[in-house]
Amino acid sequence: MSEIKCIVFDWGGVLIENPVEDFAMECSKMIGVNVDSLKIAYSEFASKFERGRISESELWNKIGNKLKIDIGNEYSIWKECFKKIYIPRNNLFNLATQLKKNGYLVSLLSNTEMPTMNFFNEQNYDMFDYTVFSCIEGFAKPEAELYNILLNKMRIPAHQSLFIDDKFENIVTAQKIQMKTIHYKNYEDLFCNLCKYNITV
Repeated sequence: MSEIKCIVFDWGGVLIENPVEDFAMECSKMIGVNVDSLKIAYSEFASKFERGRISESELWNKIGNKLKIDIGNEYSIWKECFKKIYIPRNNLFNLATQLKKNGYLVSLLSNTEMPTMNFFNEQNYDMFDYTVFSCIEGFAKPEAELYNILLNKMRIPAHQSLFIDDKFENIVTAQKIQMKTIHYKNYEDLFCNLCKYNITV
């Protein structure tokens, strides 16, 4: 039997298709600007938004000032665009559900903005025992503080937790604090690696 007691999933790029490029394109269409110009403008404020240090309205005001356009935000532009491009990987969600049924704690650790987190909560996913989002905690992967917040909530030692993420820099931090890790590539590879850890799937 594995000593691992908790499986920690990343959201974007693991449980769902990586939303970054499609999301940027959808936002650029909605506000009527060139996608590359939007990416450049957003990059200046991304860190604060991802960590919940500015609101969505403040974000669009700042981007609008940079691009010299008026961006209204009567409804959440961010959330509406995210909804349009959201593609869950059902086999991964089913896997998370099965792991929970098999007695593991199942958690989510995600760099997520406030409107995106609100969308997540509306999905009523019931397979996660704990969820930790960067926009609530004020830290973002690969900062070790975010991982430690989750470990403290779970009350499980790092070496008894298995972290799954598609970004190698996030894996590196998890390894440094003694978490077990799987660098996500595809479902088949993930399944094989879970078996190598003697995870009951």
